[in-house]
Parts: sequence; structure tokens; C-alpha cells
Amino acid sequence: MKKLLIILTILVNIWITYGQKYNSKKLNYENCKEFIFKKQNKDSTVYNINSIEFKELVKCKEKKYTLLYIYSTSCMAIREEMREVVKLLKNKDTDIMFTSIEDDNSRALFNHHRFFLNIDYTYPLFLISNNYSRNNNKKLRLFLEELNPNRDYKNVGAGSLILFDMDGNLIYCSDYTYENPVEDVKNIINR
Repeated sequence: MKKLLIILTILVNIWITYGQKYNSKKLNYENCKEFIFKKQNKDSTVYNINSIEFKELVKCKEKKYTLLYIYSTSCMAIREEMREVVKLLKNKDTDIMFTSIEDDNSRALFNHHRFFLNIDYTYPLFLISNNYSRNNNKKLRLFLEELNPNRDYKNVGAGSLILFDMDGNLIYCSDYTYENPVEDVKNIINR
């Protein structure tokens, strides 16, 4: 009887964990300067964002640089690179926005949220809007083309670093095949 109760408890916990979904939230600009990356406002909410909202947010933050890191928690190499990317937060002129191209309202999104909480990263996370496309790579490409249509985004995807100035203009974009984009970004922000 005791074993049956333990097994039942484990099964219920597994069912609850895998059955949960996490919905992204819409950005609210009422108090924009306090919204993001203030250490006193620990937040790990996932926000849905499009290119217009992104530019508004970048301008509002008044940081010299904003770095988008396109992440996927299912890829070990990207999870390892996150450690190096987070170190870039030491530069006071730079904010990092961890951004996913996964589908909204999915169990995977719940898992992303939980992953960041487990590594004690309690800043907002961002999800590129599904209004662009249901295809993840196309969604990212269309988002970036709206921000800066003069570039080729063929190999941009999970693992890419994308650096913007304070007006939301793109100044650097790595593709996912490049070995060490973190060094390139360090060189740019430390000039």
C-alpha cells in the first residue's frame, strides 16, 4: 500500500508538471523606465514582443547597447554559451534580452521559464510574436527584417547574438554557425 501511494504521488506530480502551460504577457509601457533590468524588480515573466515594441523598449531603457540572445534551452551548446553571454551584463552600458522564437502558449515556453528560474536569472524573457509566422526561423527573420531590412538573415537562429544601439538600430548580428560571437560583441561594447 505504501509503495502504491508513493507511485501515485510521483505520477500526479509528473502529470501536473507536464500538463502546465505558460502564457506570455503583453508589454506594458506605463512606467517604462522601471519596467526592465532594474535589480530591485526581479522578474522572470515571458513577454511577447514585435519589432515596434522592441524599438520602444530599447529607446525607453536609455542604454547604449541592447543585446538579443536568441536562445533554446533544449540545446546544450546554447545553454553553455549563456554563461558567457550573461557575463556581458557587467558592462553598465549594455542590457541583454534573452529571446526565444518558440511557439507561444506552449509547454516548451513553461519549460523555458522554469529553466531560467532554476539558474537564478530573474530578468524578463522575450518571445518573438507568432503574428510573424508559425515557422520559428521565418518568424525571427521577419522580425529582424522589420528592424533592419538591409541585411541577410539566412543563418540567424538559436545561438545568434544581435546587438542594437540605443535607437534600436542593428549594429551586429552573428549567425548560429559562427564559433565565437561573444568576443565580437565584447570588442564592440568595450570600444
